[in-house]
Amino acid sequence: MRTTISCLLLLVLLASCSPYRLVEPSQQTIAERYRVTTPVAWTGIAIDHGEAWTINGRALDELSFFAGIQDGMGLVSPDPNAGDPPAFKSKMRANQIMELVTGSLAYAGNQRVRSSKLRPAKFGRLPGFRFEFVFSSEDGLNYGGKAIGAVANGELHLIVFTAPISHYFPTQNQNVERIFNSIDVVS
Repeated sequence: MRTTISCLLLLVLLASCSPYRLVEPSQQTIAERYRVTTPVAWTGIAIDHGEAWTINGRALDELSFFAGIQDGMGLVSPDPNAGDPPAFKSKMRANQIMELVTGSLAYAGNQRVRSSKLRPAKFGRLPGFRFEFVFSSEDGLNYGGKAIGAVANGELHLIVFTAPISHYFPTQNQNVERIFNSIDVVS
């Protein structure tokens, strides 16, 4: 009995140490820079310069939020064996930021990364841009993606969604569009 209680307490302790958190269907603040409203629950985790949400696991659907990316900062962690990742520059235009995203995907080991449909879009009240992209993982799984972002005061704010094209991308697309349409810039 004592062993069973000890095991249960250990499991509760380990669960409380998880880096993941529940993201309730409600308005969420991203790094005190902007807010979004999600219509469904996600699981969130901190990433470099932001946070990532998933419903089915990060390899199956990932919604990444970046806020306040400054000159010289990348979207992905550096790999000591691969040199420096692509970095943001505050003077970048939308097409260059699209290349930053696709270059970051390639740097992370993805293949056949192609972008399309770059167009103006509102990021809350800010003038911004949107685009779409496709790529294949190292394992050959085909992914779709979309991004929306803006540069304000020399900082990049960006939301990127990726998921396998075969099922998860179309399944979550409507929820992601609702999140994109809910952006409210705080500062």
